Amino acid sequence: MDMSILGSPASEYDEYVANVRKEWSHLSNEAWRNGRGAFLRTTLESPDIFYTPEFKHTFEPVARENIARELESLQRL
Repeated sequence: MDMSILGSPASEYDEYVANVRKEWSHLSNEAWRNGRGAFLRTTLESPDIFYTPEFKHTFEPVARENIARELESLQRL
């Protein structure tokens, strides 16, 4: 369930990411980019982000789009 946010609409996902960044605001941009990027790349490279058929069908395609988009934005930091 916690990972379902990854498959939310782009505007909700972006708001979530902004809030997570605020939570980790004590990190430099470089540390944030490295840590968050590592998590996102590992998640994106996984054959399955979600394991139940319902979550896989409902959230996986959008989650992969959101993660790829966030990775691109991290490169611009």
